[in-house]
Amino acid sequence: MSNITTKDADDSKYQCAACGDSDDGDGSLKACTECNLVKFCNRSCQVAHRTAHKKACTKRVAELFDEKMFKQPPPNEDCPICYLRLPIEGDQNRRYQSCCGKMLCYGCVYANTVAAADTEKHKCVFCRTAVSSSDEMLIERMKKRVEANDAVAMYNLGTYYHKG
Repeated sequence: MSNITTKDADDSKYQCAACGDSDDGDGSLKACTECNLVKFCNRSCQVAHRTAHKKACTKRVAELFDEKMFKQPPPNEDCPICYLRLPIEGDQNRRYQSCCGKMLCYGCVYANTVAAADTEKHKCVFCRTAVSSSDEMLIERMKKRVEANDAVAMYNLGTYYHKG
């Protein structure tokens, strides 16, 4: 549907969908911002070709929307210690570590509390940082994770604020 013609086998040349002027590979043509199917040399060409392009553009925008909306979510991560798949459901059998931002399975956390020495029981199983001793310290750690764009930390910090 696009107006792409080939100059050579390895080099393609683009043409304006409205007036037919060629790009010659210098990048002077601008793609339709909605669908990226066709290119135009300027705004007046885009406006002039709009009625001919509108149907194909609308169809492509709907296809792009459907692709984005109905794609499968990425699978949940594995526990970084035992490499077992973490469950999808809420906090069922997994625990968020506010110090390193890792999600660990309860099996690894439990194994650490049973097998670790007394000095190691109150440390993060993954990064060995001391467990926060107060809510204030936990919130400060969450704020640092939020600054690192950690989505789980943002959610957890929001629930702390919501609960007061």
